[in-house]
Amino acid sequence: MKSAFSGLIAVLLTSLLVFQIFSYAACNPVPYPAIQMPYEYIYAVISLVQDAVTANVTGTYTFINLGYENVTMRYPVPPDSKVKIVKMGNSPLSWWYTNETYPTYMGNFTMIEWFIEPVPETFNITVCYEHSLHFHFPQAVLGTYGFLYAMGTGKPLTNWYKETTAYVNITGDMNIVQGNSIRLHTVEGTEHLWIVKIANFNLTSRDEKWIVTATFHSEPFEPLEQDLLLTFIEGISPDISNPIQAPTSNIQPNQTVNVMVNVSDIGIGIFNVTLWYTIDNGTFWNPVPMNKTSWITFQATIPGFKEGTHVSYKIVAYDAAGNRAENNRDNNYYTYTVVPEYSPITFLTILMLSTIFILLRKRSQ
Repeated sequence: MKSAFSGLIAVLLTSLLVFQIFSYAACNPVPYPAIQMPYEYIYAVISLVQDAVTANVTGTYTFINLGYENVTMRYPVPPDSKVKIVKMGNSPLSWWYTNETYPTYMGNFTMIEWFIEPVPETFNITVCYEHSLHFHFPQAVLGTYGFLYAMGTGKPLTNWYKETTAYVNITGDMNIVQGNSIRLHTVEGTEHLWIVKIANFNLTSRDEKWIVTATFHSEPFEPLEQDLLLTFIEGISPDISNPIQAPTSNIQPNQTVNVMVNVSDIGIGIFNVTLWYTIDNGTFWNPVPMNKTSWITFQATIPGFKEGTHVSYKIVAYDAAGNRAENNRDNNYYTYTVVPEYSPITFLTILMLSTIFILLRKRSQ
């Protein structure tokens, strides 16, 4: 009796599940004609291009055509993008900008479109574009960059197949991206706010590069609703020139020495610059904050010391993202020695000049 009752329950549950599946499918039919997009493959490379942190993006999309003779496709790109190519298979397609925009967490994206006729039964579309990355987006901390990919474009395309798997691969140079700061999010807009959620991803490294991989699946008969947002803190260290020292030599006892240096940063900007000097061969280093005197020039003064003091110094700079740079002349440091007030060389020079002056004066008489 108990076994029969268990079997009846199993049959009822199975029947209910089958009924729900068929009911769900009936309420969400794939329209005809339709364009199905079962897969999208997103590749992005983050690098420096002309001193700007830049994303080079390639998206490849697989399509199945159910009955269309011609179709117009639209695609969102960041407004400052340089679109390199749109192609079907290996054949380039003509494309153009539209007046439509695609709202995102980082502002409105520009829509481009292209026309296909005839439409093959199966085909791939590839879009390549490049754009600079920015860190001035909502709630960003200093030095944070955001890369947003419009993954949820299936939402407004009502005749497209609404079940997609997206494969994501994002690569960033280790000297550009701080690995421990990488975060991946999904972003979905509502009527009044953006919902940002942490997304799962794998982080690996190879050939001095960070590699982020992730996979996203839409619900059955539903599009991918969320866009994709990668954030990271830039890891580009400041650039420090060789310092200019005044006076360059013959530093007298108790004479101060001025040091000027140019320090620049590709990212968010310089936070501070410090001159460190030692008079005991590195046992103790003394910091002297360097003052900004122009856009990239910083200046500091080393105090005067007694005769025979050997001074070594180096320059250390931090940007606002916490990246550190040091110019220590390849660990040889910048050095000078305080000379006697009248060194033998100085005394001989004065004596020679005095002798020449006396001779010239006698000759003129």
